[in-house]
Amino acid sequence: TYLNTNGILIATNGQSILEELMSQGIEQIVITANISPSHDALGLMSKSTVQKAFSEIDKYRSEDGRRKLQSVATVIITSENAANISSLCEHVANVYKAGAVKFISYIPINGKLSELSPTLDQLEEIAIQIAKMRDVYDKSKLYVERGGSIGSSGLSDDKKNSFCPSGDRLFTVMNLKESSAVTPCIYLPEVQIGSIVDGEIEVDAQMYESFLRRKKEAIQGGYCPALGIQLNKY
Repeated sequence: TYLNTNGILIATNGQSILEELMSQGIEQIVITANISPSHDALGLMSKSTVQKAFSEIDKYRSEDGRRKLQSVATVIITSENAANISSLCEHVANVYKAGAVKFISYIPINGKLSELSPTLDQLEEIAIQIAKMRDVYDKSKLYVERGGSIGSSGLSDDKKNSFCPSGDRLFTVMNLKESSAVTPCIYLPEVQIGSIVDGEIEVDAQMYESFLRRKKEAIQGGYCPALGIQLNKY
């Protein structure tokens, strides 16, 4: 069981909230990293808040019996930091002192800051560098994970068919008001595949099939479907 946060909950409440979270069965805390200068344009939680959150977790884990609580840094990869996988891993391991790092690609919602999204060539190199970092770090010290938004480069055919849950194991509903849109992914709010009818999800077959076609083309092209579609590639 995990908690996904921008860090402010932990930084503000410190050891008491960590004790409470552990008592409720939370074993992993995932925090979005903010590492200079890579993330300055993204409007993330302040660097000091993120650092304090990780420091609180490290302090908590230093006491006997508390090492079960794990911290994970989600690191957003942009066109500007795509070549820095090694140094980003080093920051997570030595500054944040987190137990794992998960790399995800920046996905521009409705085209916002689309120039910060990695190119396809960059995504391919990112996948290679992530694989190399797995050999550099003992996974019991720093587990290096590749998020689905990095795309399909280097994946086996089986993994290409299963790494993206959108429209398959994942649907997004913003609210249950009548006629509200149903979309396949939180990163694709403008791609409708159905709507709410009488309080239930009703999928439109034509919309759904259109999305599945675009999803397949994006994956074959090396992209995460959300990134490929947001960049108007598919």
